[in-house]
Amino acid sequence: MAANRHNSSSTADANALVMERSVTRLLATTKKLLHGLTEWSNGQTSQDNVRKIQSELETHLDEACQALEQSGRDMSMILGVPAALQSHLDDMLACEATPASLEEHLPGIRDIILKLLESLKMNKDLKPLQPRPRPRPRRRPDEKQKQAEEACEAALHALETNTQAMGLGESPPKSASPTRPPRARPPSASITPISPHAPLTPPPRRRPVSEGMVLFLKRGDQVKKYLYDTTVPVTLTGLHEAFASKYDGVMRGTVWIADPATRVMYELEDMRDVLPHTMLELRESQHETMSEPGPDTTMTTDAATVPLREAAMEAPSEKETVLAMKARINDLLQDMDHLRRISSAYEQETHDLIAKLRYHLSGQQQTAKTGKKRQQELQERCVAITQQLQECQDTVEELKLDVTQRRCRPSSAQLDHCQDEVNRLLQELSDLRTDTLTKTKPQWKAEWEAELQAIVSEQRFLKESEGWLQDADEDLQTLLDVVGQLRKVAEIQERQKPHVQGWIPKHDDDMEEAEEVGFDSVLRQLETVEVDHERRVKALQRAEKMRARELASRTDDFEKELSAFVDNKRLKQTGGAEMADQLRKHRDQQILKQLYQNNNDV
Repeated sequence: MAANRHNSSSTADANALVMERSVTRLLATTKKLLHGLTEWSNGQTSQDNVRKIQSELETHLDEACQALEQSGRDMSMILGVPAALQSHLDDMLACEATPASLEEHLPGIRDIILKLLESLKMNKDLKPLQPRPRPRPRRRPDEKQKQAEEACEAALHALETNTQAMGLGESPPKSASPTRPPRARPPSASITPISPHAPLTPPPRRRPVSEGMVLFLKRGDQVKKYLYDTTVPVTLTGLHEAFASKYDGVMRGTVWIADPATRVMYELEDMRDVLPHTMLELRESQHETMSEPGPDTTMTTDAATVPLREAAMEAPSEKETVLAMKARINDLLQDMDHLRRISSAYEQETHDLIAKLRYHLSGQQQTAKTGKKRQQELQERCVAITQQLQECQDTVEELKLDVTQRRCRPSSAQLDHCQDEVNRLLQELSDLRTDTLTKTKPQWKAEWEAELQAIVSEQRFLKESEGWLQDADEDLQTLLDVVGQLRKVAEIQERQKPHVQGWIPKHDDDMEEAEEVGFDSVLRQLETVEVDHERRVKALQRAEKMRARELASRTDDFEKELSAFVDNKRLKQTGGAEMADQLRKHRDQQILKQLYQNNNDV
């Protein structure tokens, strides 16, 4: 019975710790998404960064849902949140990156985040759906479980506060009841269970230190100033969130505090020690750097420390389960790294291709715009000269009518004006002719000639290529026929190869004389042969070329396997030297853990 109670308490502590971490990560990712949307609307970041933050938010949301489901809570209300958020973000990112677009699509995102917040708070307040146990005396609640529940509640409250502070609009009206602070420790060991329908009486609120409490956060050699919101109770989760906001990332480790009198650093356990202008330091222990502590490792450690025979008998099965789960997790991590590398390579190739297409299209559009602009300018000048010429003709016709029909004498001012207009039109015509004939026409003719020359050369090249391809096809077909015939002849000769029997030479005097005569005749022929050095050199070159070709076409099994490995890009898929280094470190960590466990067992 004691072992079962200990295991149940360890499981509750592990579930509370997992819940706390998942909610903290979800809070940090939500803040990061809101900042990313604001920067996108101001043109300070790209859509790819917003997409990455969105995928990270969905991952952390799944972790939070799994943590709550393991506690027996129904998470069906949150299943539609990722799809709704994806739809609103697609609509917003399809628009132009302006503050107006952000303001237009903010109401939908605000409703989704508030719905997510309310669902998380509702599922946290509900008790898990479990069968009612037998009445037994309840023991005093564990301090770690209390701190985990307080931290989870504080993280949810901070998520709502940050959502409203980032300009997501006005949230729904809240009830006038004060925020429920952490539950006080019960005075007795046995407590009567409270009905879930009974009204909850809020305990006395904790008096805030000030509206904003100044803290100094230290990590390594860096110290940064942070203003802690006192409307939220001080918890370990809130402090971890403060470190994450200041040092860009989710921080893990233990928080240490400096004593104001002696300046001695010690591990923070009581949240009441955190006062204004306090120095806090985040330290990562060696165990945490080797592997992240989880519920499985906590249960294994607790089971090892319980001096009971029953727990010792169950330890091997739990250990095997933990190892199997770790192996599956490692396989999944490797698959995720493989998919991430493939996705990043594909994205890079796509971006490069799009950039090249945009560059070529911009050049063509610029050339087309330049030609159209020049043509439009000439057209406008021609229309203006035509209108002025028409007006001058009308004026001259009026003067002509005055002289011929009305018997009036035109004034010298009118004649001078007409003369000036005619001279100005002649000058403009001369300038237009000069621009057209001396500048525009030669330039356009050169462009036309270049384009026509390119078209003609391309047509000629296409014709030559077609003819060359046809000749190459015929030559290759002929070679294939010859190779086929040679292969058939070799097969026939191989089948008809006679069986060579052992031949015993006979020593005969006549045969020896014939051999001597034949040898002498061969020597005489060699003496009389005329040597053709050019033919010998060509024959040597042909033999060398054939040998080089044979060596180039000769491949062994290792070379074939290596070529297939490189051509299929399997070297990148395996992770290269980085993945090998990670696997080596992982093996070293496993060996150290095994040694540590053996020492503990001893």
